[in-house]
Amino acid sequence: MQNAAAVVRAVADSDAVALVALLQACAIGVRTPAATGIAILANAPPGEATNPMRESLAAAGAVPPLVAMLRDGTAEEQAAAAEALWKLARNTANRKTIAAAGGIEALVKLTRKGDAAGKSKGAIALWNVACSDAANKARITAAGGIAPLVALVRDGDAEGKANAAGALRILARGDDAISAAIRAAGGIAPLVTLVRDGDAAGKANAAGALWSLAFSDAANKAGITAAGGIEALVALVRDGDAAGKANAAVALQNLAAADDANKAAIRAAGGIDALVTLVRDGDAAGKANAAGALRIMAAADDANKAAIRAAGGIEALVVLVRNGDADGKANAAGALWDLAAGDDGITAAIRDAGGIEALVTLVRDGDAAGRSNAAGALCILAADDVAKIVAMLDHPDLHVRLAAVSTLGQLDAATLDQHAPALVARLADSDENVRRVAVSTLCKLDAVAIAQHAPAIIIARLSHSDSDVRWAAVSTLGQLDAATLAQHAPALVARLQDSDWSVRAAAVSTLGQLDTATLAQHAPALVARLEDSDSDVRWKAVSTLG
Repeated sequence: MQNAAAVVRAVADSDAVALVALLQACAIGVRTPAATGIAILANAPPGEATNPMRESLAAAGAVPPLVAMLRDGTAEEQAAAAEALWKLARNTANRKTIAAAGGIEALVKLTRKGDAAGKSKGAIALWNVACSDAANKARITAAGGIAPLVALVRDGDAEGKANAAGALRILARGDDAISAAIRAAGGIAPLVTLVRDGDAAGKANAAGALWSLAFSDAANKAGITAAGGIEALVALVRDGDAAGKANAAVALQNLAAADDANKAAIRAAGGIDALVTLVRDGDAAGKANAAGALRIMAAADDANKAAIRAAGGIEALVVLVRNGDADGKANAAGALWDLAAGDDGITAAIRDAGGIEALVTLVRDGDAAGRSNAAGALCILAADDVAKIVAMLDHPDLHVRLAAVSTLGQLDAATLDQHAPALVARLADSDENVRRVAVSTLCKLDAVAIAQHAPAIIIARLSHSDSDVRWAAVSTLGQLDAATLAQHAPALVARLQDSDWSVRAAAVSTLGQLDTATLAQHAPALVARLEDSDSDVRWKAVSTLG
């Protein structure tokens, strides 16, 4: 009783040092109150990766006696110690401390041999210890942690199943070897069963684990499909709680990626209707994840595009572009982009739903992913409104400019000719890819058009401080006819002395398009390039001089 009262005082005073001292002084069998006190102080707020109280508890020496409790404590003490370590592990630095103290091996043993509470608390502690820590994930695997977690998903109580599924989700994320180990341990079938039959937390965490397992892993995708995972996940998108719906949507997205058979199976199971409903009625994460899944479902799949349209998906996606959070807007714009590609009917339907206006706003105000996806969609939707695309050439986001330049490159030469000055201006773009695509696009103009619109601006670019801009200018001049090019030969000859080999090489090639008489006037400068320090320039000089 005296110990319990001291723990209460230490917790009330937020006195980490006193609380840890009490734990260290306790005998086996009476340590639970002190461990519980540590868990209480470590619990708030759970979302901070550098919470000062958790730092203070670790600095006071809380971890070693808690790990010792895992090894030699009563069942009650083991569960209390695991809970305290779980909450301490929310701090990134504490995960290393727990591993260094032997906590991972002790938690794996508890997850295998503890009572129900111990196994459950051990699983969630492993979950937190593994978060964003590849070394700890490897150590959990080396300690034999996969098998007891899979067994707990299969045979545990509701809390144990949910916590073990959460741990498997974190372990599998971004780790092909661990994903394969979970499959080899028989983990896929019990996870699918938990998605179908678990409580809300179990379903959500199991869907998250399947999300991780299905990512770019054909064998795991096949195993999930064979175990009935598609049907279970579709049902969860339809009927789960918010977290379950959101996780199931991403799991379906990963199953559908680059897999036409799975895309068809998801459609046959009613997945498109469920995903569209989630885009319309879900919470922010659910809407964003469902939009991402619809994008994958729509990609190069006419049947799925038709089903998404029939389910009201276009209108729901346009609303999400307009009103969603950043992820929702970006994913919805990406879905509209893939829906519109190669489908005039859907393109018209997106326009009718107000999609162009919503996408224009996203290009202006969205985050990087939103702007990029919206620009891609607009370049399909506004293909007959070239003015909108030309306006995007001056956008501050390089992805938007790149999308606009690429789209203009699909225009016929006559239409492109009307906008050549705006494209020429992109030869000085700050981004190399935009400059190069601008050159390629301008090269589609005939010599007369380039001569009419471009030379003065292009010649000015020949002395630009950026070598890529100079290269782009020289390459574009190479599209001129010989007579027009001859007027600019002196400026090109000056580029034979450029500090950048690629500009010198381009200048040699472009001068090689002059007629013989004009070329002869500049032969000494070209002969000098036979001694150039760069072999490609020397080779081009030989070819040009004949």
